Amino acid sequence: MPEFTFPCLKLKQRDSATSPKAILFAAPASEVTQWASIQRRSQTAQGTQRKLSKAKVNAIKRFFLGDDRNTIPSAVVVTLTIGPEAFTNVELPLPAGHAMKDWVKILKIEVAADVTEEAKPGVVLDGQHRLLGIEQYSPGCMVNVVALLNVDDMEKAFQFLVINNKAAKVSGDLIRTLGLDYKEAELSKRLETAKVLLHDNLPFVRYADSEAESPFKGTVTLVVEDGTHAQRFVPPSAIESSVALIQGKKVRELDDDDALSEFFYSIWRPIKAAWPDLWSRDSKLMNKVGIIAMTSYMAEALIARFDFSDDLDITDSEQLEKLVRQFLQTQTPEFWEREWKPSSYDTRGGRELVIQSLTCISRNMKSHKPWTEDVDILL
Repeated sequence: MPEFTFPCLKLKQRDSATSPKAILFAAPASEVTQWASIQRRSQTAQGTQRKLSKAKVNAIKRFFLGDDRNTIPSAVVVTLTIGPEAFTNVELPLPAGHAMKDWVKILKIEVAADVTEEAKPGVVLDGQHRLLGIEQYSPGCMVNVVALLNVDDMEKAFQFLVINNKAAKVSGDLIRTLGLDYKEAELSKRLETAKVLLHDNLPFVRYADSEAESPFKGTVTLVVEDGTHAQRFVPPSAIESSVALIQGKKVRELDDDDALSEFFYSIWRPIKAAWPDLWSRDSKLMNKVGIIAMTSYMAEALIARFDFSDDLDITDSEQLEKLVRQFLQTQTPEFWEREWKPSSYDTRGGRELVIQSLTCISRNMKSHKPWTEDVDILL
């Protein structure tokens, strides 16, 4: 039977007889997941947690890999159903009657080797993505834990809603002020690992150009002093407009920067792998119209699959990339290499013509017809 032992502080925030007791301690992430379950509302009526977003988990891992100084000091909040026998007193050299004399304890948690998720003594209330992301980064990495002791399901739901609805973003003015106080360039670079920017202009452009998992890394035509101007050919407006297009689909699972970025990258990584010759300055695919049109075409197909089936996790990049590779089987790089009829395609109507052409090509190829049939923008 696995046993987990932690020194902890056992306290009660309020003197009220009905307020819950709590303990504070730190534990390796991989140990927390062994005795604390993550109960999601989609899986159980007692669950409070939202659906897992693999993009958020991966973002936490990338945050830790992004800079050796990056840490998450905020605590994972759990509930713990456990008896008084789980605690051993620690004698402190404090006068009798001192307020903190009985705070320090040794906590022992025992779980059966074959324990089910429902039978675990702990339940994660807040911080599932932090916990799983830290565990993915390094199982032995420590997380801070606040555990409410022996609370009922209503208290769990109450705490979850209060924690998640009372959180407030730091104001833009305060972010900029801190940037002036603490070496803006250095702070900005580090904040980017957490997707917090000192400036609001083109945030996703910066992510796309700098993140290791981005297929556009180092190719966006930004003004930089690193000698990479010759290899930069992707218009920043194409990235910004493509992300705005995805946001306009209003998919709840893509409502944060990490999930949204990963969805966008999952469209373009397979395209880059399949059509490397088109990844160049002179390619129609790599101009603003091409990037926006292909993003729109693929996003519409992926989101339709998500909306009308239960087999797609839209935050799972592996699933998304597999589907994009399938969709590319009924597309051809030749479309982007052929001459198009002279026109201004960098308009809403022009982009729609390109998207309609992609749809037509897919239907032609599925029907074993020439891919060019009825593709009207071709010369």
